[in-house]
Amino acid sequence: VVLYPSDEETKVVTDIEPDVVALTMLPYSFADFAAPRPPNVEPVILFVGGFSHQPNRHGLLWFIDQVLPLILARVPAARLAIAGSNPPADVQALARDAISVRANVSDAELRELYRTARVAAVPLRYGAGVKLKVVEALREGLPLVTTSIGAQGMQGLEHVASICDEPRDFAKAVCALLL
Repeated sequence: VVLYPSDEETKVVTDIEPDVVALTMLPYSFADFAAPRPPNVEPVILFVGGFSHQPNRHGLLWFIDQVLPLILARVPAARLAIAGSNPPADVQALARDAISVRANVSDAELRELYRTARVAAVPLRYGAGVKLKVVEALREGLPLVTTSIGAQGMQGLEHVASICDEPRDFAKAVCALLL
């Protein structure tokens, strides 16, 4: 028996090898969830990602280059909070007026960042599987904008989050949550 974290991945395997016993097993479970709360007043966008995983760095740089300028043109007070393990020097160098970088935060610090943000951005451009950062944002009750790659394996996500692959669409969805 081979276990996969999403029905999408299980189907790919069974389409290729019909004789393989492949099953889906949800990869994450939590003992608690954030209490309902009103949105934070501050227009803070949260990006979470471990930087040992290249899709996180690539997605962040795409977001900063292609999407963030569109957001700042419409919501000049918006700020991007980046939280992740092992940020390389080029990611740390992104810190400036509208961008903060927090390295290697504790679970408690991460939950506080989710609590104080207005929207989670998961701008992944490549990768596979169910993304913990997507599941965590949902767990924390934080509105979410992601790409189709970020939404992989999350059936029904389109009913509770914005899924956008183009910079203008992504920026528009983030701005709708910030305003």
